[in-house]
Amino acid sequence: MMVETTPQNDEHIDLLIRSDENIQLNNQKSKRHSNMVRGMRLLLPIAALAVIVVIMAWKSDNNPVTAVPREQISPQTVSQNELINPKFQSQDNSGQPYSITADKATQNAEDMNTLLLQKPVADMTLKSGGEVKVTATNGQYQQEQKGLTLDGNVTVHHNSGYEIQTEKMNVDVTGQIITSDTPVTGHGPQADITATGLNVNGDSKIVIFTGPAKLILHKEDPTAPAPAQDKQP
Repeated sequence: MMVETTPQNDEHIDLLIRSDENIQLNNQKSKRHSNMVRGMRLLLPIAALAVIVVIMAWKSDNNPVTAVPREQISPQTVSQNELINPKFQSQDNSGQPYSITADKATQNAEDMNTLLLQKPVADMTLKSGGEVKVTATNGQYQQEQKGLTLDGNVTVHHNSGYEIQTEKMNVDVTGQIITSDTPVTGHGPQADITATGLNVNGDSKIVIFTGPAKLILHKEDPTAPAPAQDKQP
């Protein structure tokens, strides 16, 4: 028995054959795509890890990363409030006025009672009538205790012409007491002195230089003006 085919049937058979071929080609493409995706999934993490290793190696060789010590962190990074050119005024235990000024005061976030001062200046009037000015590079002011801790280029100037320099100093502004455990040098119209520390009581007008101490007296110059004298109470 013979089957007669028409041109229309031939076209239909040809389409079926081509469809099978297309399916096979698509399957092959899908397999290649799947293999590529699996390969990329493995390759990308490896490449990312390699980049991280290269960056870390470059950092360690050229620009090592080190932790910043806490003492090198500026006060602004741990502060809440800042005052420009602040001035604190009050009276000491004897009713004598005093004032504390600075270029800037920063409130410490870890201790709200403490103010960090830049270039502090303390002016005190003694009970005897003398005047004392204390300056430093940095300082801390305890508001409740009325205590002043100074650090760096500390200078105490008395209106009689005497000056004392040291690196660290504690000042009780209400009790008019000044102490230092660091080496001090002092000079004035009548003497120069060096010591390992000092203790000043402004109320009793007693100054103690801790030893070993060295005192050099100057010869009195009859032409020099007399130093200012404290007023007696």
